[in-house]
Amino acid sequence: MAKRFTDTEKWDRPWFRNLSVDHKLLWYFILDKCNIAGVWYVDLEMAGFMLKTTFDYDGVLEAFLKQIVTLDDGARWWIKDFPRFQYSSLRPNVRLHASVINIMSQYDEMKKEVDYLLSSAKPLVRVRQGLDNPCLTLKDKDKDKDKDKEGGYRGKQSASPDGLFLADKLKVLILLNNPNARVPLDLNSWGLDADLMIKNDNRTIESIKAVMEFSQRDQFWMKNILSMGKLRKQFDQLYMKAGLAAKPKPEPKEDPGYKLARDIIKMQEGT
Repeated sequence: MAKRFTDTEKWDRPWFRNLSVDHKLLWYFILDKCNIAGVWYVDLEMAGFMLKTTFDYDGVLEAFLKQIVTLDDGARWWIKDFPRFQYSSLRPNVRLHASVINIMSQYDEMKKEVDYLLSSAKPLVRVRQGLDNPCLTLKDKDKDKDKDKEGGYRGKQSASPDGLFLADKLKVLILLNNPNARVPLDLNSWGLDADLMIKNDNRTIESIKAVMEFSQRDQFWMKNILSMGKLRKQFDQLYMKAGLAAKPKPEPKEDPGYKLARDIIKMQEGT
């Protein structure tokens, strides 16, 4: 289970205190569901489903306007204080921080904050490294290298915001069907599989979402599609089963009156 710091002093701040109960719950939801850089792919439908209420985009945006920055024409929201509160500073040689830097560097709106967090990092004090574990075998090291095959990290690759959004959506849908399902805590590997579907397989985000939702509605497929890799492998079959493939248009029937007129003209041309 991923853990994050929480600000206990927010209850003393007028902007939070004056929120409605639904908006307070939504704020907590966004803090939990945003990625490691504080970016949330806006999905008020999913939030309303989880919180058993409905939300109006403009109304929510007005309530949170001073706390967030809109990205990608409003498709994503960035909690601008999130990175500074969670990390204080960023170090490129720390794996988690490198992933945060990679995400934030994709947006012009975040570059100033990235520069500040990088400049705030204090020099590390080097300590003498202890002896390697003598019980660690080559086989154990190979297992670590192959961790990505079992849903862990893949070297230093970081999934895109779109990939992580799709990974999180699949995880939620699986858990709605089976709260005890075995799903990864770190969704980066699932996100990378989603990125491959978008970049290599030329799938659209909307088509992936539609296939994903179908797979978790169907009694057979919901038992078999329990990871993003399985979804990618069975995508074409699921796409057809869901009825999403474009059906061929029937050839237009010829107007009988037009056919008769054409036959008369041919007869006249032949005489």
